[in-house]
Amino acid sequence: MIPNPETIGQRSTIRSVLLQLVLLLVPAIVLWSLCPLPALADDTVHVTLSTFTGDTSQGSVGFSEETIRESISKDFVGDIENPVEYYVVAVPAEGYSFKVWLSKEGEHYAKASTTSGFTSRARRDTEYIALFDTTDSSFFYVIVCVYGPGRTLLYDYYQVESDSQFILPEYSGEIKKGADFGGWQYGSAASDTYSSPRQGQPGEAITVSEDIIVNMLWDEWDASCKISFSGNGAQGDMDGDMVRPGTAYTLPSCMFSRTDKVFAGWNLGQPGDVIIVDTDIELVAQWKEPDHVHYLVKIAAVPATCESPGTEAYWKCSACGKLFADAEGKEEISAPKEIAALGHDWGEWKVTKEPTATTEGEKVRTCKHDPSHTETVAIPATGGEPEPYAVVDSGGTAPIWDPESEEGLTFTVKRMEKDDATYAHFTGVAVDGVSVPPLGYTAQEGSLILTLLPDFLESLGAGSHDVAILFDDGTVTASFSIAGPGGEAPTPDPGRSGLPVWAWILIGLAGAAAVAFGVFVLLGRSKTAGRANPGGAVHRRR
Repeated sequence: MIPNPETIGQRSTIRSVLLQLVLLLVPAIVLWSLCPLPALADDTVHVTLSTFTGDTSQGSVGFSEETIRESISKDFVGDIENPVEYYVVAVPAEGYSFKVWLSKEGEHYAKASTTSGFTSRARRDTEYIALFDTTDSSFFYVIVCVYGPGRTLLYDYYQVESDSQFILPEYSGEIKKGADFGGWQYGSAASDTYSSPRQGQPGEAITVSEDIIVNMLWDEWDASCKISFSGNGAQGDMDGDMVRPGTAYTLPSCMFSRTDKVFAGWNLGQPGDVIIVDTDIELVAQWKEPDHVHYLVKIAAVPATCESPGTEAYWKCSACGKLFADAEGKEEISAPKEIAALGHDWGEWKVTKEPTATTEGEKVRTCKHDPSHTETVAIPATGGEPEPYAVVDSGGTAPIWDPESEEGLTFTVKRMEKDDATYAHFTGVAVDGVSVPPLGYTAQEGSLILTLLPDFLESLGAGSHDVAILFDDGTVTASFSIAGPGGEAPTPDPGRSGLPVWAWILIGLAGAAAVAFGVFVLLGRSKTAGRANPGGAVHRRR
């Protein structure tokens, strides 16, 4: 049979096309084998390791090729159907022992391994928690799992003495949507039989003889209504809710926001309104053009001073600059209300420098509103002959001596002319008109520095006293006080003698000595008379 030339041509064309396809595909296949495609995001498994109590002194955890530490995480990329194997290890610290690895399984915690090192092949994001305890501990852990914000799985743990009672707690976590809390389910943390846990209610006592995991038990609703939220073009997010049919539901505040408009309410009402939910609903945010909103900032009051007025507190809009007298922005003002200046409220005049015959003195008064405000006035010189001496320093105009002090009272006296001769003219000192013995004071050069000693001052009574410093050509006087109980200088008793206590003591001793001397003389005469007249006869002179 002779081949058809047309058929032969068609076959040649097909062979040529196939050859070209092979030449194109072979390099592509080679390149694909040398440069594998990157793994998809869904193929990433995130594994986290941590210690149970977070106490790093109990032990550490890690992957076989990682440095052991208290917490560690790692991403594994591979085929979800054939995940990459990895080795997990827990190392207890000295004095502690490894108890069990726990893993989060959906809404519960369960045992992962009772050996400190094990091989895992996670097919999804996994969290492993190592539980340690002291080697000689007589306590067991009770691990109570609860929902946190966003239904994240959290746990509380308790240390319970072996064979003692543990009271199942009240549930305090987030409520699962579409369900009611139905109690607790619990079992051994180291047992594979946790798939059939025991159940209990809050307040029920259970006996603890091993580590126990307590998980939540939920009663799913037979029917429910779903509530969802829409921002209607706004930014932000709001979690939906789920309620039983016929529930009275309070519309919440809006968590969405827009920069060009303001929230005007929900499609079914305003926040705070109560609606009855019998079916699934969607709450859609409604928006409107914004009115001008005052953003009020409080401007603090400026107190008035003696010389300057102040202003009351007011509020200013940071957007438009308007001023208001109230925080609600209802009373607009053109300027803050002024507080009148207080003016000076002067106290009594106090002499700070006594005038002399030839020099002016000085007196000062202070404002009661502000102690920094003072007024000073000169006191005219007294005129006449100048005093030859003056007390230039005594620790105050009328110093007060405290009996608790270990120091005396010092007076510095200056001679108005030829001050270097002051000490040479000094002759003595008197207090309240009574001369002070030399042991009661000291006198030093430097003008004249006279100090009344504490022992002498203690002999004086509490109250005011006058001191006279004597010179051979003049006298200068000053006054001082001795504090009474509590450090106060009492007002002197007008009926009391001005003599100091020590003077009265000397007078008393002198009187007692005089009386004793009189008695001695009388007794001596009586004995002499007896010897001269033994018979008792009386001799009369003619």
